Amino acid sequence: EAPLSSQPMIRRVALKSLMRLLQLFKPRVRRTHVCAAALSASSSSFLTPQDLQARAQTPIASAEAYAKVAFLDKMAFGYCALPQEVALVDYAQPSLLDPDGDGFAQQFAAFQTELRQTVTADYMNQFMHLFCLDKSAGSKIDDVMAQTFKGLFQVGGLCLYASVEAGIKQHLQSALNCSRAESTSEGQASKEHDEKAHLLIVCECLAGLVRASKLWGYDDVQAMWPRVMPTLCTAVEKASTSGYGAFIAWLRWVVSEADPRRFEQMKQYWLQLLQGQDPAAPGYSITTHHRVLHSLLTVCTETAWRDVHLNAVLLDTASQQLASPYQQVRDSLSNLLARLYSFNLRGVSPVGVFTLDLPTPDPRCVQSLQRAIEDISSGEAPTARAVTKTVLSTFSAGHHMSGLYALQPYVGYFLAATVRAFEKWYDETDAALAALLNTVAMELAATTCAPAMVRRGVAMVCTLLQAPPPEGCEVPFGHLEAPSPEGNLIEAPAGHWRARHAGLKFVQTFVFRNQFQVLDQGLHRPLLHRACLCLLDPRVEVQDEAMHTLALLVQLIEEECVLGLIEAFRDWCRPSVPKGSSAASPAVARRTGGCFGQIAVTRAFPHSVPLYMPNLLCSLAKHVNDPFTIGSKVRNSFAEWWKCHQDMWEFGFKECFNEDQLDVVGEVMYSPTYYA
Repeated sequence: EAPLSSQPMIRRVALKSLMRLLQLFKPRVRRTHVCAAALSASSSSFLTPQDLQARAQTPIASAEAYAKVAFLDKMAFGYCALPQEVALVDYAQPSLLDPDGDGFAQQFAAFQTELRQTVTADYMNQFMHLFCLDKSAGSKIDDVMAQTFKGLFQVGGLCLYASVEAGIKQHLQSALNCSRAESTSEGQASKEHDEKAHLLIVCECLAGLVRASKLWGYDDVQAMWPRVMPTLCTAVEKASTSGYGAFIAWLRWVVSEADPRRFEQMKQYWLQLLQGQDPAAPGYSITTHHRVLHSLLTVCTETAWRDVHLNAVLLDTASQQLASPYQQVRDSLSNLLARLYSFNLRGVSPVGVFTLDLPTPDPRCVQSLQRAIEDISSGEAPTARAVTKTVLSTFSAGHHMSGLYALQPYVGYFLAATVRAFEKWYDETDAALAALLNTVAMELAATTCAPAMVRRGVAMVCTLLQAPPPEGCEVPFGHLEAPSPEGNLIEAPAGHWRARHAGLKFVQTFVFRNQFQVLDQGLHRPLLHRACLCLLDPRVEVQDEAMHTLALLVQLIEEECVLGLIEAFRDWCRPSVPKGSSAASPAVARRTGGCFGQIAVTRAFPHSVPLYMPNLLCSLAKHVNDPFTIGSKVRNSFAEWWKCHQDMWEFGFKECFNEDQLDVVGEVMYSPTYYA
């Protein structure tokens, strides 16, 4: 007859019973009542920035540091009012065994002795093997199992780990054997299930061990990590993709606990792994590098804000790896850096009141971005392209991760990096980089809102759109100086037409989001000049985008300036186009720019008819039969103008035209069959 332990339901009931029994003998946690005012550097009822930095300024072995950090953890960044007195866990002391003198210490000692005698290595091997059988293909970390291991280590202490260590190594080796074994497509699912089941048992044991350390003394906590680290390192480096996903899930359990003593060792472990990832070194593994960064992102998300020093070390180490040639590693790097750059999203004023004021840029973040801009500008092609992709992905990840204002202190540097990338590396040979540049340009345009950053953004995009006008062709607003970028970050003009095309799309979104600031600072006129320059570009794609940009900018200027623009565009159209001219010839580009400029003015007023509109339409109608794309674009513009104005045509718009103007416009807008 089969033993009861062979039945999963019986095993589950026994496991829960053991978990409850262990909870009854849980040592009591020592708590200290502390006045809230003593934890704050000021007499305010709010925590200050100095409180947030206390973890970096106080030695790790200080009991006050433990209490303070644990309290900050529980208060969720400290942005809430404090009670008069709080009860803090004193992590500098072990838990109490007999606080009330009720004989608990004697019962605990007897149970602890019996537990240590029972839980031998053979017992734990069988225990872990039985519950490994219950793991399904989609199971995650089992809280009951982890709580049971937690209870075992709470009562048995660190010395119990010697009995569990052999079982952990055995299951870890079994998982690695499953990941290496060759199998057919039918056996692949079974292999992944077996590997995941073995790794989950290891995870649950380690999760229980680490969570139980909350009730240990400082020396036991420090002695625990050297025994755990080799297992962590082996699992991170050698598990399969599915197995790693199951294994790393336990890390959240480790960093989510409030005990700060475990964080120092975890931090050092992951930093050592990250600093050892060199693509040029023998034995380098892309998978290991990616997993280390992914794990650090989890640690950083949960705990980096508690340790200012960790941010600096992570930033320096990650910034040295921006030029990784591997996409998987760059994506992980960008996510980690985005978390570091956007960490200081909220600020606290000097008087301790919660505020959403933009924080001051961190000098270390600024320095890393400046180094990246230098690499983009002067580095060799493979390195510079890799750095460009990492930096741009960092902003994109931060934009989606932290909202609109998180990266405001660094927008100017990301703008500089983007413009540099457009100038140096924007071409058809790297489609991934081109798509990333276009995406980040739109995100930057939507994010830039601080007045200083708006001015800087206009300066940089003006440099991106700078190009010499054709000989003998006067461009409106050419006498106006564009604002110069701070720090001489941008000097060389853009060379690729796709960069100018993307820059014009940036201007459209940028002006739409910052219309009032652009007007208030007078930044629309330099943008008008650059848009007019792009109307003369030899590429019709750039001319078409310049037309859309100009239609938006014309709405921001007074009527006198609009009349000046119209007259300049007419002058561009007056010279005849020599026969046999190519589409890229200066004469055709000038005629196209003049017609596109006039079309832009008509599109700027979709629901009104200014006084100069009839003459403008009549002037534009002369080019309806021009060669290349000019004639078709003019006819389409008349069709669009009529769609926007036909509803009010008989109620006032028609009266703006005289008979001659109506005849000219009617010949273009109406089909010849209308008069048949």
